[in-house]
Amino acid sequence: MANAKITFYKIDRCGLYVSGALNPALGDLSSFLQQLKRWVVKNDKTLDETCTFGLVESEGVERTFCYDLASDTNTGDYLLTTWNEIVSYNGRVAAVPSGSRVGNAKVEFTSLPKNSIPGYATYFWFVPAKSVYATIRFQSRLNGKRNLEKYLREFIGKFSDYVILSDYGDSDLNIAGYRAKPEDPLLNLYPQFSSSVVKRLGQVDYIIKNRINIRKITRHNTLSPGVKNNQESWQKLLRSLGIKKEKILSVDVRLTYDFPFTPTEEELKEIIDEWESSHDSRWDDVGFTFACEQSPRWLSHSVAKDDFELETLDVANEIHEATSILEALASMRDSILAVMHNP
Repeated sequence: MANAKITFYKIDRCGLYVSGALNPALGDLSSFLQQLKRWVVKNDKTLDETCTFGLVESEGVERTFCYDLASDTNTGDYLLTTWNEIVSYNGRVAAVPSGSRVGNAKVEFTSLPKNSIPGYATYFWFVPAKSVYATIRFQSRLNGKRNLEKYLREFIGKFSDYVILSDYGDSDLNIAGYRAKPEDPLLNLYPQFSSSVVKRLGQVDYIIKNRINIRKITRHNTLSPGVKNNQESWQKLLRSLGIKKEKILSVDVRLTYDFPFTPTEEELKEIIDEWESSHDSRWDDVGFTFACEQSPRWLSHSVAKDDFELETLDVANEIHEATSILEALASMRDSILAVMHNP
């Protein structure tokens, strides 16, 4: 039995779009997942050949690979496991003894096996019938949503069945356009894949309605060594404490900070939108304390998520097979999907 932390996201855009259009000209979620399942095994690919984008174009996202992908013919659901690369230094990863004192910790480097990819697994349960997917976290704090969106967007634009390649051009992959059938005209389209959290009713509405009574905002956050730009944020934090010598961030560091503030309508919308688009875990949270209330009202309480015990999975396993997860989800499918509707 393994405890799974499940959070639902609605799929806002998925497909190949004419510029400015609201609906895709080509493709839907089910067809792209079917195509991805074929593509990752085509020509006997190795795992390192399943990344859909390069670091130069990664927009701050480290390389992401398809670790496993399973489908359920009865429900039409899919379970995608991605492997998310973390930062390494010349074939080594950094670590620091957890009992070290601040300012006196010694960074140690562990050599990686040859031709290996340091990283962590993330799990995504796609339910095309409801146009949603769920992140599933077991031990990992990170859910990999940002990596997933980049991965699927690039797959749709470069490797889906609608891509027509050109023999001309200076790139490794020269795309002439897109079409569904050989007799169709080539179309100039743009790949899109984006999602947003499924909201429960109540909490966000209350915060927005009572904005004028907000007297304090509290933020929980975590700096992780495997997240791009967190090293820079860590150095800035050290300098603010008076520690000038550069020290590598090698373990998760949790931060809590609050400040008295009553946001404008626009500022409150920006705070909520930013959190919904970038939060990765329960620790990353924003709370609003109102006049005459002692405890904050947290944005995390507005999200359609819950914990479930998946009985057929072994809690001792660090990596779970996609087929096993999908079978476990199928046995509890209705009760888990009900999270999206429960207040």
